[in-house]
Amino acid sequence: TAVASSASPTPAAPSSATPTPTPTPTQTIEWEPKGNWKLVLDSDFDGDRLPKQWGHRQTDIYEAGGRWCSAPRKANLSLADGSVRLTMSRATKATARKVEAAAERKQRRAGQKVVGCPEGVFDNAMISTEGRFSIRTGVVAARVRFPAEQGAHAGVWLQSPQGQELDLIETYGFGRGISNVVHLKGRKLPKEGRDAYVAAETVADPDWWSRWHIVALEWNRDRIVFRVDGEVTRELKVRTDR
Repeated sequence: TAVASSASPTPAAPSSATPTPTPTPTQTIEWEPKGNWKLVLDSDFDGDRLPKQWGHRQTDIYEAGGRWCSAPRKANLSLADGSVRLTMSRATKATARKVEAAAERKQRRAGQKVVGCPEGVFDNAMISTEGRFSIRTGVVAARVRFPAEQGAHAGVWLQSPQGQELDLIETYGFGRGISNVVHLKGRKLPKEGRDAYVAAETVADPDWWSRWHIVALEWNRDRIVFRVDGEVTRELKVRTDR
């Protein structure tokens, strides 16, 4: 993961600082900031522990975004060859029974149809720089590979203390695609879920899911640009400073 931040509080629209994609996880992202941007964070995930700017997020909590049947676990994270691997696994039967009962209570209180966890209870992994590193405007890029199998909701995103969220990418597996979404002050852009999907023809190739890719987000106070492997997949003109 590489991050470039503005050298001044309100920069002009910057030149692209999108890195060149690399074919294997052992190679370093090429990153050459231009214009008003300077490199402020470069995480290669070398070693046997997370870099100091990174930590586990919402560990052991079955509440993340209404996901009552899945929780991040430290055991579902591993590091090797300069990359971090986040995995999914089924929870133990004892845990699953408790979680499903809790999910039914939450669904009942929320006035939802009480179904428990019909697909099962799962462990996953989530990492974040929350409380360790943040920027107000800039360019963020990550070298990632996602599972082709459907069932996981995997992604890379930015989130402010005020609840604003910029999703660099969300993936749902081969056959369902990838999306770029922005959440600002209770608004979702694009508004319709079907309009959130991008690069449909590109990700329709099964080989896309077996390769590593560079996803990037470039934003200032009134413009957001999403890229996958250097190609613009969405551009929005919207204020992000409130």
